[in-house]
Amino acid sequence: MTVLRALTPRTRQRHAHHTRPPVLVQLDDVTLRDPAGRPLVQNLSWCIRAGQRWALFCDDRPAATALLRCIAGLQQPQQGQVEIKGHVSWPLGQVSGLSPKLSALENSVVLAGIYGDGGQNAQVLEEIRKLGGLDVAQWKKPIKQLPALTKTKLHLALSLAFDFDLYVIDPAVIRPLVRASEWNEIWQRRLENRCRRRALVTLSVAPLQLDATCRRALVLKQGRVVTRGSLSMCREAAQQRASA
Repeated sequence: MTVLRALTPRTRQRHAHHTRPPVLVQLDDVTLRDPAGRPLVQNLSWCIRAGQRWALFCDDRPAATALLRCIAGLQQPQQGQVEIKGHVSWPLGQVSGLSPKLSALENSVVLAGIYGDGGQNAQVLEEIRKLGGLDVAQWKKPIKQLPALTKTKLHLALSLAFDFDLYVIDPAVIRPLVRASEWNEIWQRRLENRCRRRALVTLSVAPLQLDATCRRALVLKQGRVVTRGSLSMCREAAQQRASA
């Protein structure tokens, strides 16, 4: 079960004076399974607070993907409860709810109406178009008619267009851009600026190296937490298990 109780700007301000940052996501005894019933994550309890930056080391790609989607509120656990109390992003580049029949502009307008600041939406839309590298013709085309690489850039631009309390990052999503030499300093700087002073959960996967800014980490082995602590301790534990 997932419970949504998002922080509003007013509640953010009310919590600002607290000595202990407010909880953004609380997972209690969460179990996730794949469609065949195979356990991906088992009995995970985890609290993510405002401003915390977590690196996730996981030996199973489907398990990592499922966990990120669960934190973002996009996947229900088969057991346990997820309580989302802040504005949590979707996993980087994995924008849900887009209509392939609508244009990039029309889809962006819908998202800006939900996540944006009404007074700045025109500016946000132009930033999405430029960051995604869409010309005016592509901007007005149905998404289903765009080349795959252009759609990837659009999804990433949408992921970096809005302000969230917690950013969920899967660095593997940008691999098509890296292979095509489309990931550059502009993208990296935009990502770092957007995530600055915000909570972060990222897979420890090159090439973004956002995990270097994390102080906390989890190591999952066969769906269970085997190490929880500092980044250096968890990185060493993950390397030892990988080489064992």
